[in-house]
Amino acid sequence: MKCSICEHDIDVDVYGWDQGHNADPFDGRCCASCNEVVVIPARLHRLTEMTASNHTRKLLEDGKADEAMEFVKKGNAEFSDRAKRGEVINLSDMIGMNETITQDIIRREQNETQD
Repeated sequence: MKCSICEHDIDVDVYGWDQGHNADPFDGRCCASCNEVVVIPARLHRLTEMTASNHTRKLLEDGKADEAMEFVKKGNAEFSDRAKRGEVINLSDMIGMNETITQDIIRREQNETQD
């Protein structure tokens, strides 16, 4: 079988599997190298795009990567707290809750600067 990304042969793994990896978001199957170098980063990018808040996207568009990273850290901590309380169950909950968490953090930070 050929890798749908690099077109090299897909090697048999240590368990005897010769069908490679699911190449999603690309078509077909892929080799281990393309899975690690192309597919997994593409999936992480897609997940980031799906879960990034509009506020985070705006910070990145404005060239404020450090601020965006700090905001993402705050969002992750908030999301983790809510997950521990059972408010978040799966990825669709995370996506739906993302803007709510973003607005909560922005509101708290505005209140802190006014105090």
